[in-house]
Amino acid sequence: MASAPQGNQSQTFVDWRTMRLWQIQPLRDVLVILSVLGLLYLGWRLSIVTVPILLAGALAYLFEPLVKRMTAGGRVRRRSAAVAIILGVLVLVIAPLTAAVGYGLLQGAGYAYQVAVNVNTLMRSTEDPQNQELNRRLPNDSWRSLRDRLAAVRREAMRAREVLGDQTGSRPLGDGSNKEIPPKQIPGDTGPERTPPSQAPPNPEAPGAPGATGSPGTPPDAMAVALYSALDWLGRWMQANADAISRSAVKTGSDAIDIAAGAAMSVGATVFGLCLTGFFFFFMCSRWPGVQTWLAHLVPERNRERVLDLVGQMDVVIAGFIRGRLTISAILCVYFALAYWGIGVGAPLLLGLVVGLLCLVPYAATAAIPVVMAVMWLKPGNAPWQDEWLWIVLAPIGVHAIAQLIDDYVLTPSIQGKHTGMDTPAIVFASLAGGTLAGFFGLLVAIPAAACIKILVREVVAPQFTKWAQGRATDPLPISPGAPPGRT
Repeated sequence: MASAPQGNQSQTFVDWRTMRLWQIQPLRDVLVILSVLGLLYLGWRLSIVTVPILLAGALAYLFEPLVKRMTAGGRVRRRSAAVAIILGVLVLVIAPLTAAVGYGLLQGAGYAYQVAVNVNTLMRSTEDPQNQELNRRLPNDSWRSLRDRLAAVRREAMRAREVLGDQTGSRPLGDGSNKEIPPKQIPGDTGPERTPPSQAPPNPEAPGAPGATGSPGTPPDAMAVALYSALDWLGRWMQANADAISRSAVKTGSDAIDIAAGAAMSVGATVFGLCLTGFFFFFMCSRWPGVQTWLAHLVPERNRERVLDLVGQMDVVIAGFIRGRLTISAILCVYFALAYWGIGVGAPLLLGLVVGLLCLVPYAATAAIPVVMAVMWLKPGNAPWQDEWLWIVLAPIGVHAIAQLIDDYVLTPSIQGKHTGMDTPAIVFASLAGGTLAGFFGLLVAIPAAACIKILVREVVAPQFTKWAQGRATDPLPISPGAPPGRT
């Protein structure tokens, strides 16, 4: 009786000295993890091929509903649908987007040039406040008020420099000296004769003197001195290094050739990547049902039904969110470009495209409101009422408020729906967490990833934890236990 169990038990054990390394389960797990990391590293090194393949797979997944509609009647084959989609994307997306980006960059360059002209006029008018021609060239009253403030700061700083120079006998501020050194007063000094303070001629900029810019007895404004000294140093440094700055931009003709060659190579790489993506998209789109079947057969049969059910729920979330947000973002790009043009924002097309892309993440476009205000202030619109500070503050807020209302109550319910099943606080938290951890890429994937984690917790983790809390399971984690001891 006792020998049989021993014989059966001896058959269940294998001498480890006769086993291969990949037959030892802990080592096998480590090898699997290392293999996955190695494949990821290899894919990163071969990104010129792997990125188009992944992008083609993502596009085939996103366009699958459209392909099903096109091939529903049986008249159109999947290959023809793939070719039609590629041509449609080239004509309706890539060509208009390239033209819009190019024109937007031209708008941005013109805007930057005009702002540089305004800043130059501001600094020249600050140095010559009596020049009415320079005063008229400033864009609006806000710039003129800033000019008056800078001119007052300059006068205060100049007065302080002269006063401190008279009191200490040192060189004026901003001349490169590190500290003021007061003159030595030695009894019986026979040096150059000094005029007693009581007999010194009045200083028009000194406190209490006629025509002084400050009130009698008022000490120099240290903040004005520091601000003007910084501005004066920066201006002198830029003037002294203007040639060096220009040479650093494009030193010689060979540098210009290198820049042009680099730009041509970048354009060529982009075109090559697009062609490679279209090539892989054609085959993946035409064979997508076979790809789905192949992926399904990779799942073990005993868990296939459960895994496919969870993947189906995640598919609804990911597809609904990504397809919906892409469509909503494209609509809002057009809206913001037109709205910015209407309220007088400089470079409305470029800024509208950027803010519309931010709409891929819900509520992210709100962060652009201060930027739009600054752009409007630096270069006001042509209409007189667009110079008013009230318009500069309220117009961007109104544009973004209308966009948010359209997104929340029109576009999202009709295009995206409630596929994520997440409320507003959860969406905001997921967006902030994803942006903190992985930047803009994290912002894009945070919400669908959070929704998938929510599905896993609801469908897998929570039921097992409930069983464990009720005493019907020995482990709170959803891990399938092995066979009980003594069973074969």
